Amino acid sequence: MLDDTFAWPDRQWQHGGAWSLGNGLTSVGPGWHPLVRAAFALIAETPGATVVTVRQKGGRLEVFVHHEDRAVYRRVQSRIDAITDASRRQCEGCGTPMAETPPGVGLWRRHCVECTEILNQGGRRRERHLWETRSGRQWPASELW
Repeated sequence: MLDDTFAWPDRQWQHGGAWSLGNGLTSVGPGWHPLVRAAFALIAETPGATVVTVRQKGGRLEVFVHHEDRAVYRRVQSRIDAITDASRRQCEGCGTPMAETPPGVGLWRRHCVECTEILNQGGRRRERHLWETRSGRQWPASELW
């Protein structure tokens, strides 16, 4: 579960199943990687818990977890919710602190001015360009990108 090798979660998207840390890191920008690592550390500390999806949606990080025991699930989910809230106040590309989005304002992505400039220079694969620029790592090939 804590293998941080970048890998698209193709098998999980097609068949379900638990995600590895590398799947989660590949699915969001490097500015949110510390948050993804915190979520996976929490799950690793919780016997029987798994991460089933990591995604960016509406300018915030979403980590979906599973646990058979509803009480344990609710306890873990409340801590995951705090991680989601933290993502609403930082750039997905570089992690720079940002003002929280006002309620009712929809965002597609959460980027600071500098990351927006990099995005605008990236061409067709501009988000991948931003993530690779900011992280210094290459993202794996994908049919989707």
